Amino acid sequence: MLLTRSTWAAPPRVRDTRISISLLLELLASGMTIPEILQEYPSLSEEAVRGTLDELAHADLLAAF
Repeated sequence: MLLTRSTWAAPPRVRDTRISISLLLELLASGMTIPEILQEYPSLSEEAVRGTLDELAHADLLAAF
């Protein structure tokens, strides 16, 4: 699973990063491409971004936001 939650108070984030799912979604909504995001946030991988988006698309995680 590419989403982690270190504590119940912490927002969901991409596994092994400090990047929140909401930040990732905001960046995409603002028009940034995945390559642009990867350049700006080198701790992310394309696999992590796509995996996170896939999990969001196929799970009922949006209600947790």
